[in-house]
Amino acid sequence: MSSHSTKLDALMSVCLTVFSLAFFPSCSTQSPGDSHEATVAPTNDGAVGNQGGQVSYIYSWQKDGIDSWDETQWTTRSDLGYRIVVDAGYIVSYSSSLVPCIDANPTEGGFIDRVGDWLFAGLFGFQAWAGHGDVADQSTLGVSFVERIGGDDTVRTVNLGDNATYCDVHYLIARGDPMTQTQSDYSPMENRSLLMQGTYLAPGSNNAVPFNIDISIAYGLLESTLHSHVFTETPIENGTSVHVQITRPMADIFDGIEFENISALSLGRKVLRGLVDNTVLSRELRPRLETNPEAGR
Repeated sequence: MSSHSTKLDALMSVCLTVFSLAFFPSCSTQSPGDSHEATVAPTNDGAVGNQGGQVSYIYSWQKDGIDSWDETQWTTRSDLGYRIVVDAGYIVSYSSSLVPCIDANPTEGGFIDRVGDWLFAGLFGFQAWAGHGDVADQSTLGVSFVERIGGDDTVRTVNLGDNATYCDVHYLIARGDPMTQTQSDYSPMENRSLLMQGTYLAPGSNNAVPFNIDISIAYGLLESTLHSHVFTETPIENGTSVHVQITRPMADIFDGIEFENISALSLGRKVLRGLVDNTVLSRELRPRLETNPEAGR
């Protein structure tokens, strides 16, 4: 797996960033419980079932390369020698989904059509879907939620109503809305996609300088199994489940940034892109459904 492994995927991600879900209403509904409890979404007919199997999305943080970390603060050093202390950091995980093989495009053609899908989704309120025409699927996690960067793993589970075969995984960070799940001690994330506050110490300097990132830009990642125009298929059928691991980085997101020579908006964009582009998406097919809704944490 590689993020944006083709030029086409990279261009689509730029397109998503530019249009940033400016008009997105959420189609999700609030579920009881805090954001660390698994959510089982209803099937298409409104009833919870497992005829078509099950998808569990596991959200975690890669802490390798972090100099120090605790519940309130973490420290890292960039490739340019900046020492960064993050006092607060939050994102909105807006959408996660599998992409059916029937919707995956094994060629590099159709660029205009796929960009059109991005624009249509952004302008008219549909969830962005990495350029695919069908912007919804039964595997889509329809409840956005706030995560503290570096926080505990979070598991969300979706029961599928129909058997299906999937080839891609899509993950999207976008601005929160009134229905976004959060916790009482988290910073408000309505109309925000990324919030981060802290200080940086430039190489050779002893003066810590504060920085603040507060943006509503959306950015997504499409993980494709396409190799030599052949997809690796993941069939999900009655009695089977797939675990999708979504691992976001912490140490590398500031690489390449010269803090003194960048605007606040550009800083936010670069950090968001560093976070998403370096996210690792993986999947594991399991032969049975999980009886424990939080299995896989």
